[in-house]
Amino acid sequence: MANLLVVTGNTALKAAWSEGTVLGKTFRYQGEKMLEYLLSLMEKEKPEVLTIASVYGVLPEEEEILKKYCSHLLILDSSHTSLLLKNNFPEYLPWDRAAGLLAARFLFKDKPCTVCDFGTTLTIDFMGSDGRYMGGNISPGCRTRFKALQRYSKNLPLMAREVEPLEQVVDGLALEVRNSHIKRLSKGKCGAEQGFILNDIVMNLERISDHCSNIALYVIERTSDNFEPHAYSAELLSGRDEEFNRMYRYYKGKYSLIQDSNCDKIIEE
Repeated sequence: MANLLVVTGNTALKAAWSEGTVLGKTFRYQGEKMLEYLLSLMEKEKPEVLTIASVYGVLPEEEEILKKYCSHLLILDSSHTSLLLKNNFPEYLPWDRAAGLLAARFLFKDKPCTVCDFGTTLTIDFMGSDGRYMGGNISPGCRTRFKALQRYSKNLPLMAREVEPLEQVVDGLALEVRNSHIKRLSKGKCGAEQGFILNDIVMNLERISDHCSNIALYVIERTSDNFEPHAYSAELLSGRDEEFNRMYRYYKGKYSLIQDSNCDKIIEE
């Protein structure tokens, strides 16, 4: 029988079915009838374990109703603090963050962890290899940051338009790095194991640049009328936008890689 995991944060209710540590279908609800919505998720299938971590708390009458829909009910809120104290978490730590730390402690036993939550607020919490809470940080979430930047930074849309040419340069650099590795591999100057590590690094850098591009397009869309992201990207890549071409040439020159001959010399040394 599956379990149902529920987190009620500052803005919305998030839920997911799970089989052990494997998440299944996920849900998100933003509204006033959270209990009714939660009960609707359990109409066709009752979970073995229902876990609720809530920053608002679960009322006693709600708890009695929820017990009828599952075999085991685990609530993590200000009225149910025994689990928090048992795991030596500070009482001021919100339960949605504590739930993430408990999951990280179970999944990554004996390893230090950094747990990030990108919600209405952006939270970062640290935990030592012994499972001890090391502290954390809370700051405005991404949407709040974007709104503030849009409101108080008049030049932000202009800055956002510089991201796309840089993202294209990153894609080109990633291809160069992979091709250079293949050449070194064929010459016996590096091994396959290093290649796996290199590929992971390059892939992560590509993902970061893609995320930056998506954020920039979002900023431009929010500050422009009748903006269509796909049409905008297609126009830039067509080669007809002189400003894009100028910025692309600038970034390509600024972030060019070491030539293969020099790179080989460095490796040999």
